Formats: sequence, structure tokens, C-alpha cells
Amino acid sequence: MNNGVFESKITKLSASKNRAYPSIRLPKSYADIIGNKAQIYPTSYDGKQAFLVVVDNESLNSEFENPLENRIKNLESQIEELRNLVSKKESNKTNNSEINGPAAIRTQDPRHVKAMS
Repeated sequence: MNNGVFESKITKLSASKNRAYPSIRLPKSYADIIGNKAQIYPTSYDGKQAFLVVVDNESLNSEFENPLENRIKNLESQIEELRNLVSKKESNKTNNSEINGPAAIRTQDPRHVKAMS
């Protein structure tokens, strides 16, 4: 790959027995445009048949989202939930440790409290 130029073989994509479409693969580095709409203009380059592909970045189709990206988003949200749970438990411990003496006992009637030695 020199200066963003790459080679790809044009393959046949068969939709049915009677229909075949030419297909060109792009490098993996362009996976983020999967699902976008594109306009394809026939043209020529150095006297040869060529195609100009113009990708519409605003038309990203959500059904073609990158599965790795979805997994990362899910993990990040789960980590955030865990952080919230841990911080709630820590704040409860702090609140509970501030209460000492008879106030920390469910019943404040000393007749129902066992003495500790």
C-alpha cells in the first residue's frame, strides 16, 4: 500500500442463480464505513475504466455497527454500574461507622443488650 493506494481483485457476489454482482473488498482499516451509503461514479484513470466511490458518513446504518465497539460500550457501562455499587457500599460503611455506642444498637433498651467482655 503506497500513499493509500491498494489492490483488490473484483470478485463475483451471487444473489441468486441468475444474478451476479461485481464485488470489491476494501482493507480492514475501512471497516468503520460498513453500512454507510455511497455514490459510485464511473470514470477513467490513465485511459482505464475507474470508479469514484463517495461515502456518506451521515448515513451510518446502525444494524452494521462494529461488534467490537458494541462489546466495549457494554463493558464500559457495566464497569460504571459496578463503580456506582462500590461507592454506595463505601458510603454506607462510612455512615454506619459514624454511629457508635447505644445509637448503633437496634434496641436502645440496655436490658436487651448483652454485655461484651
